[in-house]
Amino acid sequence: MKFFAALVAILPAAALAAPSLVARQSAEHPFVMDSVACGCVNDKGEMDNHGDCIFQVGDTRQNVGDVSGLCYRKVPWSADMTTVFTTEFCANKWINGVKGATPVCKPVKLCDNYDGAWAPCNLGL
Repeated sequence: MKFFAALVAILPAAALAAPSLVARQSAEHPFVMDSVACGCVNDKGEMDNHGDCIFQVGDTRQNVGDVSGLCYRKVPWSADMTTVFTTEFCANKWINGVKGATPVCKPVKLCDNYDGAWAPCNLGL
């Protein structure tokens, strides 16, 4: 009987949440959050952040404007990229056979791409 009472108690909350879920799913790739995409860039402007990014449960993409090649959060439990791509980390990174790079971070708007992950909103999901 206690289970039934608890179930009846949560039904109104579930009914109220349902319209917002439907609205979210009907919107095309809804905005999730403002974030920061970071990476290491060498003196020639070259980047190679993809492997380090995947290790942090992030992702990199090309052709996404200012954040092309930079690592952004892919899921809620991804690392804060400003704590990953630090001055010390980038100074010890090898890019195209040359050691040493500089950390670069830029703001990025992340949107839901419906496969359980996030991507830059300007990606044209």
